[in-house]
Amino acid sequence: MQDLIIERIMTLSIIMVLILLLTGCIREKPVKHDSINIFTDVYTDKSRYAPSEVISVYVDLHNNTDQIQTGYVNIRLKYLGYTIYLSENQEVSLDVKEKTQLKFTFTAPSPDFTGYVLEANFLKDETIVDERTSAIDVSSDWSKFPRYGYLVSYGSKPLTMIESTLDELTKYHINGLQFYDWQWKHHMPLPIKDGKPLEKWQELSNRDVYLSTVQGYIDEAHNRNIMAMNYNLLFGTYDNPEADGVNLDWGLYIDAEGKNIDYHGLPSNWQTSRLLIMNPANKDWQNYIFAQEAQAINTLN
Repeated sequence: MQDLIIERIMTLSIIMVLILLLTGCIREKPVKHDSINIFTDVYTDKSRYAPSEVISVYVDLHNNTDQIQTGYVNIRLKYLGYTIYLSENQEVSLDVKEKTQLKFTFTAPSPDFTGYVLEANFLKDETIVDERTSAIDVSSDWSKFPRYGYLVSYGSKPLTMIESTLDELTKYHINGLQFYDWQWKHHMPLPIKDGKPLEKWQELSNRDVYLSTVQGYIDEAHNRNIMAMNYNLLFGTYDNPEADGVNLDWGLYIDAEGKNIDYHGLPSNWQTSRLLIMNPANKDWQNYIFAQEAQAINTLN
């Protein structure tokens, strides 16, 4: 009987501690009314954050009303409905049609693989008159919660255009970015001359690819904690690949005699009119294509 009483007391004590902990992290919000729609965007500087990494949040405001708007802005981080971080208030005074941007900086929570609601509030006299939400992913590995995107164009682009593209992808919290059809040849993705990659080449459908653009996208993706992924076929080569060290004995053939290699036909005005099909299970082909991929990945980081 005594053991049962002690067990119940311990259970009640644990419940009370949990209640106190949870109420300690709640900070009540004023009730929203008299909306003025002053926020235009709320976003973060990265797609994903490691635990305890510094987070920068940008809040864009635009006074579209016919009078000066004054008040203050704060942001809060919420998990399962509970506020776990509330920023200091930043005062705002906007003339008619005026725009401004605020920046908030804080440290990501330490729990790994956890998502949070990011909320920005504009307040007047302790009353919320506008709010905007986004999200924050605190994960040490992007593949835990993959959010996949693609790039398909690598012509000559200034860095500002590359940064703008990655900024937009970051707002969608894209954390894995596939580089589709960036490579020179499928069996030799990065053209190397005198130990260095060429500054420009043509991809399969004759579009120009600039090294500076590919490298710029890779670097800017990494700056935002976005994984840059190289797309390529596991089993394809251009026509006449022997000059590049490919042995056609590694291919897949449609006849028992091994005279007619399988292929995928392409338009006649492309870089190659067909892609020859290699056997993915062939160890020599594996060694060849893996070495080519490793060279591209290591060169471009």
